[in-house]
Amino acid sequence: MKRIISNLASFMLFGTFIMNTFCCTPIFASDLNLTTGSGYESVWGEWQGEGDYNAYFSSDGINYTPVDSALIRTDEKGNYRVEPLGLKGNTNYTIKVVPVKDGEENDTEAFTFSAAPKSYDHSGYAFFASSNTPGAYLADGTLPSNADVIYINNENKNTVTLYNAAGLKNILSAHSKQDRPLVIRIIGTIDADNFASLDSNKMTESKGTAGLTIEGVGTDSGFYGWGIKIAHASDAEIRNLHFDWNFEDAIEIQDSTRVWVHNNTFTVGHQDNPKEADKDHGDGSCDAKRSDYVTISYNHFKATAKTCLLGSSPNSIEPTGHYTYHHNFFDGTEQRTPRVRWHDVHIYNNYYKKAGYDLETGTAGGYGIGATCNCSIFAENNYFEDTYRPLLTSDKVVSGLSNNNGGVIKAFGNIYDNCTEMRDIDRFEAPSKYYKLTAEDYTCSLGGATYDNFDTSEDFYTDNYILHTASECKENVINESGTEKSITGKVFGNKINGSASGSGGSGEPEDPDTPDIPSVNMDCTYYYDFPTSGSTPLEFGGKNGSGNFFTSSAAIASSGKTGSVTVGGKTYTFDGVGGFANNSSIKFTIDEKAVLNIVSCSGSTTQRKLVITDSSGKTVGTILSGTSSTDTAEAISLEPGSYTLTNKGGGEAKLYYIGIKTGSSQDTEKGNAILVLNHVLENAPTDDDFLEKYDIDNDKIITANDSALILRN
Repeated sequence: MKRIISNLASFMLFGTFIMNTFCCTPIFASDLNLTTGSGYESVWGEWQGEGDYNAYFSSDGINYTPVDSALIRTDEKGNYRVEPLGLKGNTNYTIKVVPVKDGEENDTEAFTFSAAPKSYDHSGYAFFASSNTPGAYLADGTLPSNADVIYINNENKNTVTLYNAAGLKNILSAHSKQDRPLVIRIIGTIDADNFASLDSNKMTESKGTAGLTIEGVGTDSGFYGWGIKIAHASDAEIRNLHFDWNFEDAIEIQDSTRVWVHNNTFTVGHQDNPKEADKDHGDGSCDAKRSDYVTISYNHFKATAKTCLLGSSPNSIEPTGHYTYHHNFFDGTEQRTPRVRWHDVHIYNNYYKKAGYDLETGTAGGYGIGATCNCSIFAENNYFEDTYRPLLTSDKVVSGLSNNNGGVIKAFGNIYDNCTEMRDIDRFEAPSKYYKLTAEDYTCSLGGATYDNFDTSEDFYTDNYILHTASECKENVINESGTEKSITGKVFGNKINGSASGSGGSGEPEDPDTPDIPSVNMDCTYYYDFPTSGSTPLEFGGKNGSGNFFTSSAAIASSGKTGSVTVGGKTYTFDGVGGFANNSSIKFTIDEKAVLNIVSCSGSTTQRKLVITDSSGKTVGTILSGTSSTDTAEAISLEPGSYTLTNKGGGEAKLYYIGIKTGSSQDTEKGNAILVLNHVLENAPTDDDFLEKYDIDNDKIITANDSALILRN
């Protein structure tokens, strides 16, 4: 097994060896603040320490295998995390952690812990009629001896090498000619900035057939601003990754077979092209076409718009493929969960919460499952809660599916909890899961499609899948979907084994170049608050004697919306709001160190992304504004120079206040920022249970880092 840790950590010897003398001086968990746990085919431990560590794992207490050094990470506060991957599920493992001092292991200060990893759920069409598990791993969760393993972070994304190829794009291209499986492990957040591997749609492509797994390490790894395409490939797996702010698709599967996408978290995407306004929130979270034997499972889709499109177009008839969507959390999604053309699809044990509503306005207009173009869907034991049009089939009355010819949905065992726009025409409620539909039972009113009964044929995986009742699946999906979870929720980013190896990643949308964040200060040298003046466009310029310190490339509409924000125990009230249009910019120049202070809300149900770039166009800061019910105060430190603040959020943001505080009197120590999310944190309890749950410091002051953890949980 070959492992590449280029620019992350030095090579280490791999293999299995025997430790006959397990002489560890007892170190108590309380002394280390040790917490441990298990994930899917992995275990982890977190402790407080200093310096470097080696780690080993064993399933029998005798034979120990070294943990890759890239899997031992630390943060700035001396919190460490070790997480061996590729372990056999439902097997107890002992992990030994050994301090390294002056290049030598200090076995007398070693400590151990034990945990048993869970096995992934191998259900669905990706596993049908095959002994092979899609991806590089074996069915028991371990890696074959000939697998290559490579670690990539934001620092080495263009330089990491394998197969005599440099950078992710070239490595994936070279892998398509290999007969060895490959695991690509992502450390922290990799962003799209200066990423040579991306095409014009900010995607990179894999065409391999030898077995590929792309996985995130820990709770905080993923892609920001780009996506992955599996094309003309087979035997691929994507897991445990955050996909944030994708430009086109986060994941696209085309002309491929045996693909498994699972345990990922997807958030809203974006598009900057005004000619493609329908892609304001990205073109898709996980789309597929012209493929076969695909399973999409245990993913968390958080407020995504065009979520999962299956099938290329109504004019291009595709050979019938077999797809499974199970145990996914469609959380405030707008539509396409999934939208299906042509194919046979089993959709079971998914949880839909407040789905079917427009991300901008919050008005009803979307849907849950959409059936078009002669597809057949078996919707089994799903839980729909507060969802608009949970099931939708094209007909002559409703045009929510672009007037495509309809498909057929066979429904059984689903729960519809406080759902609206439920029409009998949109599905056939089967008397049993094994019931075979006839044309007399159901024929689609638009196009005449009938059900092909794929789920009762010998080409279906019959009862060979883990199935919960609809009521059971809700809790299961909430607990198990999305990326890996840990008890403490600490963020380790890309810092590996005591040495910094790239910028940090939190698992939430975040620019890795964002500088340290100071406390918001309302006593600014230059500022602009937005007075109430109806809808009259504002003449945007700096106040407080600054002349035209701020300039804007577009008029900013004003309204009578008011708001308030509390900073450092003091509440500030604002009597107006400026409508900051998508792609609009505000420019300013400073000749000394300063802090940009902004108070905002978005005016919609989704956050807006405000990007700060310097004169060279490099991103130096990112602000996620609040929502219509959440006012946000944020601040970013800046060096002398010229800057542009641009709204890249896909819609209008609302600004109460923007200010520049010059000088160096503010505390810019990282972690001491106050990020006030009014209506969220102002009334947050500070009892011991709350503080322990979210790992809040004992001073009971909720900081920016604390609030990020609270929001993630």
